Amino acid sequence: MKEPSKKSSNSARNLKKSVPHRTVGGFNVHHINPFPVEYESYNERNTTLLLALCHDVSSIRSQPVVFDYVDKQGKHRKHTPDFEETSITGEPLYLEVKALEDLLKPQNIAKYIPIAKEYYRQGVYFRFLTNIQIENQPVFQAVKLLFRYVNSVSSLVHLERAQHFLNDGAMPIVALMEKAQMELRDVYTLMAKRQITFDLSKPLNRNSYISLPNQPYGGITLEAILCSTRYGDLLQKLALGHQPTDKSLLAAAKNWRQSNNHADVWSVVGDFAELPPLRDASSSGFLRGPKLRRAFAPGIYHPQITVE
Repeated sequence: MKEPSKKSSNSARNLKKSVPHRTVGGFNVHHINPFPVEYESYNERNTTLLLALCHDVSSIRSQPVVFDYVDKQGKHRKHTPDFEETSITGEPLYLEVKALEDLLKPQNIAKYIPIAKEYYRQGVYFRFLTNIQIENQPVFQAVKLLFRYVNSVSSLVHLERAQHFLNDGAMPIVALMEKAQMELRDVYTLMAKRQITFDLSKPLNRNSYISLPNQPYGGITLEAILCSTRYGDLLQKLALGHQPTDKSLLAAAKNWRQSNNHADVWSVVGDFAELPPLRDASSSGFLRGPKLRRAFAPGIYHPQITVE
């Protein structure tokens, strides 16, 4: 196993920044890390947002070490986990972040089973984190909202006021704002700093109920995220090197996004044709080339539609 210096923030391998289709970047999360956390995919980016708000995470490192293992053909190979997460108890956990529909393909299962077995043999904690767990609602929307305030400066006065009024129990955000004379951004900053929590079962807005940690609402935790969704148990077993046997789950993983989308007013095909189209595609105005069309707005002004 190759590991960088403990004092270094550098990854064990260089992030590929020259590939055009990759989402590459990094975030500063000052209350957890003194150095940026880097990512090189959309799912890794969302993982960074999530880990920064988890109450059981004390530090994050991207691509921290390189592990050696032997594949099924007996070849010596290397594996670099995407993240090392250190819990509040000081235990490191290595995360492999993948799209569920990609991870559960037969060829990738065969690839990751020997990797998982080697982690287990060395006594290293290793888990898979997939997009279906990361994007689990309504928590994911709250994560994206609160991450905007992760590096905001929190006021000790606001914290003391919030603690004073929340000692009596949970209350709506608007009630705390009125009693403690706080702005909404001040409350969101305290939540992003993990100093107060909210009801994770409902969408986050100014009417959401909040409390001090575990009084009664617990904060977002990585362990709960890893166990969430109907794939949690399967992914945990795969991280121990076990071959998945539930064929129905493996088949459903290919189309999990479609199965999670329920029919509503905006997903109905046909009907709802009371109004004329927003943009008339006449023979003279329609541009066939996609490179030309993308420069034009998708609609024109319509007198029956009010733009707010």
